[in-house]
Amino acid sequence: MRVKDSSARALSHRLETRRGQGLAIIAVAASMLGAIYRMFSKEVPYQELGADPFDKRSKDRINRGCVRRLEQLGRKVDLEQQAA
Repeated sequence: MRVKDSSARALSHRLETRRGQGLAIIAVAASMLGAIYRMFSKEVPYQELGADPFDKRSKDRINRGCVRRLEQLGRKVDLEQQAA
């Protein structure tokens, strides 16, 4: 991908690690086709989300998964935000 901070590039990088480059390209193309369909059917302009939404969602998902796993193992978990 040529655009550095795009949602398509972020999706491609996420999928390449798990499924390989070929399937990642197909998935990104399907995602783009779905976005194009929604743009034409609803007559709205395209809005680029950037790469950040995937990162933020992934962090929340990882936190929830780790907490759930520890609770299944009989641990009580309380998460606190680390100071910068």
